[in-house]
Amino acid sequence: MRRAVDRPKYINLPVIAEQAAVTERVIRPVKTGETVEKVRKHLLSSEFEDVVKPIFEDRVIDVPTGEISSYVADYVGLCGSMNKIMNDLDADGYEVVQVTPITIAGHGHDVHSTGHTDWGYSFTKGAIITAKRRG
Repeated sequence: MRRAVDRPKYINLPVIAEQAAVTERVIRPVKTGETVEKVRKHLLSSEFEDVVKPIFEDRVIDVPTGEISSYVADYVGLCGSMNKIMNDLDADGYEVVQVTPITIAGHGHDVHSTGHTDWGYSFTKGAIITAKRRG
């Protein structure tokens, strides 16, 4: 740790979010449990044995497509990064005084047989954390 006179009074740290993976909603069988059934050991046998069989239920799940979204960020990861940086600043003798979001805007359009569809969007790409040295 540096001496107090060597450390700046204010510090600004950017924290940038990773882009989120694109997912597609699909219906897939998902194992929800198991059941035990008694079945004959073989076709002509009078002996039975227990057989464990899975129980499946069709569910809607999100499956990654392998693509990265151009307008959705990984906010869970961003929160984790910000939490770590703010705790490190606190341990180094700084107090967080401000968090400024970094917002990015964009524009998209589609062409349909009925005409054009245009839309604008914005999302939080990250933040700038401003901290002040204590004392």
